[in-house]
Amino acid sequence: MTDFFSASTSMLETPVSAVLSFAPLSPVARQHVTGAYTTLAWMTAITAATSYGVLTGWLPALHPLIPFIGMMVALGVFRMSSRTKDALTTRRAVLAGFAALEGASLVGLLELVQLVSPRILPQAVVSTLLVFTSFSVAAMTSTRRSMIYLFGFLGSALSILAWMSFANVFMSSRLLFNGELYLGLLVFAGYVMFDTQVMLARVPALAVMDRVGREHAHMDSAIELYLDLINVFVRIAIIMAKNAAKGQARRNGRGDDSDDDDRRSSRRAGTRRR
Repeated sequence: MTDFFSASTSMLETPVSAVLSFAPLSPVARQHVTGAYTTLAWMTAITAATSYGVLTGWLPALHPLIPFIGMMVALGVFRMSSRTKDALTTRRAVLAGFAALEGASLVGLLELVQLVSPRILPQAVVSTLLVFTSFSVAAMTSTRRSMIYLFGFLGSALSILAWMSFANVFMSSRLLFNGELYLGLLVFAGYVMFDTQVMLARVPALAVMDRVGREHAHMDSAIELYLDLINVFVRIAIIMAKNAAKGQARRNGRGDDSDDDDRRSSRRAGTRRR
């Protein structure tokens, strides 16, 4: 639910006219991209470290509701906080806390993936990085005019995805589950391009900002890209686990019952997306 909210907010706050520029990356743009990806990197590292800590017993496991509520609160505080010098440390701390809670919330999914096959997790990480990097580079090198079409598609697809997720709570349909899974991967791969171009669209405003304003802008871009990265990773991991479980089921003569197991398992893992 936090992801649906943040995605919708990102789209509403971004004027389409701001992304219709064909200008190449300027020094200010390169600085902004570097700052945003640096923030994204340490957020991802915190998430990975938290997940590893819980999985190995170094950190206590939390009830799934605790990370969910904590992330909702953290995201709200981050969005509504002022962009002043005094708020820099607070916003960084909120991002760090958000990333740690995300890591805690992923533990259930990671445990299930490991049960299916220990090889899935590194493969999912590499695949996610390839998808994220490819779409980010495509967004940076393409003309921003494509953004107008991407904006409309993502808005419609996000609404469909939300309704499918809501309907499947009551229907428990294998078809809806698979549709939500693959459509979600497509949508959030598109969001990688969308948010990358939104990041570049902020550059004209950065030219007249001081250092504090630019650092806040780095964090604003990083949280959007971070959510995209996590959403893509979760769906790739589930898809890989489903395929591996199907292969094991065929070898063991269980048939298609593994699909139902995967669907129930992914719910227990608390995989809520945008």
